[in-house]
Amino acid sequence: MITGNGKKNAINIAFDERTDIWLWLHMRDQTGTAFYQNLPGNIIKQEIVNFGASPNGYQLKQNISQYLLPQERLKWISKDKRQICWLLNYLRRELNCSIWQPPAWLLERDLIIACLDFWDIDLTKKDKAVGRIEWAWNEHQKSDRIFKWFKGEEETARCGFAWDWLLRNRPNFTVGQPPISDQEGILLFFDGLWLSESDKKLGVIEIKNSWSQQKSRGKSSGKKQRNFVLSDTAIVALKELSSEYGIREAKIVETLIQLEKIRKVYLSKENESDSLNKLLIDGKDKH
Repeated sequence: MITGNGKKNAINIAFDERTDIWLWLHMRDQTGTAFYQNLPGNIIKQEIVNFGASPNGYQLKQNISQYLLPQERLKWISKDKRQICWLLNYLRRELNCSIWQPPAWLLERDLIIACLDFWDIDLTKKDKAVGRIEWAWNEHQKSDRIFKWFKGEEETARCGFAWDWLLRNRPNFTVGQPPISDQEGILLFFDGLWLSESDKKLGVIEIKNSWSQQKSRGKSSGKKQRNFVLSDTAIVALKELSSEYGIREAKIVETLIQLEKIRKVYLSKENESDSLNKLLIDGKDKH
């Protein structure tokens, strides 16, 4: 354990993996070499020990509490893939806080913490900034309601359709992106675009409308539209039948045609009734 430099806000720092990473980053910058990028862990550990024993390293260790926030302050940062991706983007885009060429072994949550630890600003300002970042993340998640449509029984189909739609209609958004297969993929994709909430809504509306149109075309397979002029009497009767049986008007017309084709009751020449003839004639006279 080491203790801060006597200031009131000093904290106790235990030398662990987090502080080792912080020291390694300083060591890399001060030596001006990328030699340490791919060293095995045990050699890196020894190099950190050696650096810590040097005058520069010793001075850094004495002042480490001026750079690192308490662990409690960072507990809200999880190992969730989506949060990690969003935070890395936010730190880089909004705060210009990132690590140049991070080593291959520095990943996920450790990389987020390392970015914050290595961020060279006053500790009080860093603490306030972390508070704003946490607030921004919580606010960002509120827009998840926009993407509820993709969750459920048709999740795979809807998300796959969304990806195909994006490839056709927003190809510049999809460059370098993995195909979308579930709602998490949708959330990750739109997170990376850094769009406003209104633009997200518009995009989802367009996808949903296209999905509905495709579904409608599928249901209409084997069907063609026909336009008929009906008498007022027939229209009223059609509406009454639709209301009585809870069936669409088009379905009623189709059903009656099919029944007449099979049974040949009303339209066969041998069985034409006077009332039917009168109805047909009346209809012609009115139009």
